[in-house]
Amino acid sequence: VVNPHVRLVPEVLTVREPDVAEVRASWQRQVTKDGLDLAKAPIMRCLVLTDGDIGWCTFATHHSLLDGWSHSRFMVELATLYDAEISGRAVQTPVPPNGTSAEFVRLETEAVRSPQTSLFWNQELAQLRPARRQDNVSHAATRQVVLDLPDALLTGVEEVAARLRVPVRSVYLAAHLRALSAESPIETPTTGLVVNGR
Repeated sequence: VVNPHVRLVPEVLTVREPDVAEVRASWQRQVTKDGLDLAKAPIMRCLVLTDGDIGWCTFATHHSLLDGWSHSRFMVELATLYDAEISGRAVQTPVPPNGTSAEFVRLETEAVRSPQTSLFWNQELAQLRPARRQDNVSHAATRQVVLDLPDALLTGVEEVAARLRVPVRSVYLAAHLRALSAESPIETPTTGLVVNGR
């Protein structure tokens, strides 16, 4: 479903500046706990904190709505529109490109209904052998591990990416697969990588 217009109503709170960090952290924890309802728009939430003179704005959004490039563009346009509003100046934001989300959805729907597309993917899947699960390995449990990577390692990843002429995320994905292979009874683990439809 692609909505041409969606109204986002921010949550606005008046707080003292020393309390801003805790209020934002509490809001972020609550949003993380509640999640975003993908069945209705908008799949974004906004918190505005103000002490009368200064304002802080925090967003929570689903990745399908804003990726990294879109987020940067969104913040630039938001700041531009806000500056124009408080200064009383007229401003014209860039015209969106011809390619739209609606067109992307149309093409994806067309592909789903295509017999040729179905045949292609069925042939690809037929070549894969499902990995055997071992009874002594729990696959139901999910856990999150947070690691603080040393600066030298981060620099090393960037150097490897530059040398191989690939995105940094590709090096991290390779490391992720290597870690899965080392820690799993499955010799050839399978993982996924989110991409957008640009």
